[in-house]
Amino acid sequence: DKKKRSEIEPFPTMSMTMQIEYPNKPKNNMTMEYYFKNYECASIFKNEDKNNSMDKTIMNFKEGKSTILMTDKKGKKTGMQMELKNFDWAIKNSLEKNNKMLEDGDITIKPTDEYKTIEGYKCRKYLYEDLNNTADMWICNSIGLDYLKYNKAVFSVFGANKSEHNNAYYKAGINGVVIQNHMMPKGGRGNETILTMKNIRANYAPDEMFSTAGYEITKIPSMRDLWNSAKEED
Repeated sequence: DKKKRSEIEPFPTMSMTMQIEYPNKPKNNMTMEYYFKNYECASIFKNEDKNNSMDKTIMNFKEGKSTILMTDKKGKKTGMQMELKNFDWAIKNSLEKNNKMLEDGDITIKPTDEYKTIEGYKCRKYLYEDLNNTADMWICNSIGLDYLKYNKAVFSVFGANKSEHNNAYYKAGINGVVIQNHMMPKGGRGNETILTMKNIRANYAPDEMFSTAGYEITKIPSMRDLWNSAKEED
């Protein structure tokens, strides 16, 4: 894990909002705000129909740390810091699984000649299909910032191969940013989902988004730390 993190590429300074819609269950709709700078990502979860005490999550990919900040009903501000691999393993496994399925032909992604403007971005439509879902993916390679640097950073954080060009998604022709992904389950299984990227802003990620000032932070020991402590006690 330490060697992998030493090879991580920095993110361009930027921010974006991901809107997640469930057409059949609109009460579950939510948004996620993301702010990137160097080796950090701060995210804010918003769901208007539910009480949410979580203020934000700050992930430092270089240090391998994740900090969750919360404010309770009495206004007390607390936080928990733990190893990032407690969270990012699921994303890594999902990407590696999808990459292998693409290479094995269990997932197909085909470009079309259909274009549409979404949230002000001119996008090209790609057709996605796997065993359980079909999807319309709308890709844009002109979003007002260095998307190649962004994609390279994402791949260095979550990818398994050393080169982003070995990514099956890249080989399938997806070399831009997915502005919208409309996923439709086959056979009525699962929920129809629409993910839309909005408000992509270059050079915008306020320092306060990455600050833990005013929060009482508790560091959660890793399994390795617990093991080492146990050995020292013996």
